[in-house]
Amino acid sequence: LADDAVAGQHALAKFSRIDPTKIGFWGLSQGGWLAVLAAGRSKDAAFAISVSAPLVTAEEQMQFATRNLLTVRGYSQSDVQDMLATRRAWIGYLHQKNSRAEAVEALRRSESKPWFDLAYLPKASQLTNDPEHDPNRRRLDDDPMAAVQHAKVPLLFLYADSDPWIPVDESVKRLHSLAAESP
Repeated sequence: LADDAVAGQHALAKFSRIDPTKIGFWGLSQGGWLAVLAAGRSKDAAFAISVSAPLVTAEEQMQFATRNLLTVRGYSQSDVQDMLATRRAWIGYLHQKNSRAEAVEALRRSESKPWFDLAYLPKASQLTNDPEHDPNRRRLDDDPMAAVQHAKVPLLFLYADSDPWIPVDESVKRLHSLAAESP
């Protein structure tokens, strides 16, 4: 999708009424991360604006979001901990830190829970036999900070005070850490 955005930038640059040196990227949530990724991939982007984009891995973001989702829906802390343990079993299997049998068992136990459909987990029957090449592993491991570090144009990050889907405090903390490292 970031490559599509860069292609869109270059298509816009062909219009005589548009100054090609002033074209940048803007995105919201996941689109905010893609805006930064596109700015880093483009040879001639002017800027990127990222609104409410997580600057943690997708798995960290999903742990944060699903914890909040279950809590807001009135599930107990025990249910939240069960859901997070199931996520850890699934992700652990994808990273070959635990067995497929452990992941299958955790997913099977959780499939009957009323919160399962809110947890963005696969069913046990859908669990891959090839965790190293599972597309979920790659997506959930993506680190948006690498895209931020790669971009060489002005970046603007906008966040609300709190967001049930995005760990704002951790994202801002990572931005501050990166800014402290930059010359």
